[in-house]
Amino acid sequence: RFLTILLSTAISSTLLLGCQNSKFNLRSRENKTAKEATLSSGEWEVGKDINEGRYTIFSKGDTNNLTILNPEVEDISNIYKNVYTILDEKGKEGVESITCNLKKGEVINISGKKQVQFTPAKKLKDNSKLTSGDWEVGVDIVPGKYKVKSEKESGNFIILNKDRSKAKVNEILDSNGCNGLKELECELNDGEIVELRGVHIVDFERL
Repeated sequence: RFLTILLSTAISSTLLLGCQNSKFNLRSRENKTAKEATLSSGEWEVGKDINEGRYTIFSKGDTNNLTILNPEVEDISNIYKNVYTILDEKGKEGVESITCNLKKGEVINISGKKQVQFTPAKKLKDNSKLTSGDWEVGVDIVPGKYKVKSEKESGNFIILNKDRSKAKVNEILDSNGCNGLKELECELNDGEIVELRGVHIVDFERL
């Protein structure tokens, strides 16, 4: 009887935890400062040439190289705090778009023949599929355990702590499993940042 009580308690606790996770209310994000902008090839400063805010960024035809550099980071190769990507409208040579925050003082470098569109990011309708960009756990996706996999091509899957100083996961996801992991299981904790680079769409299946 004692063992039965223990098992019942454990099961009830598990069910309650799952229920709590499923009812997690995502926090809202203010994005009033972001304003639509179109930038061509060159160097641009956030706060002068474009408002700070959260944007979905895409190329208006053909391909463009995009970098967003944090002036407070000495190591320009730091992929946790800087953005490096190739934008391609057709998604062949790069990703169709990238969603990230632009902060005052950051420097945007664009190279390519076509202009790049910066559109204020909207709240996700489906957070079981995340595209290339930076996503905050508790705001863009519910904390919990997930199985993740890339729908197309390959790219970096990184989970960072809140200040982006350390990665607990840094893997390559590949839809075919040839150049990286076909899928992996991970736990997302409130406040962590999911950084997706080079990968088009990542599926998040709750476990």
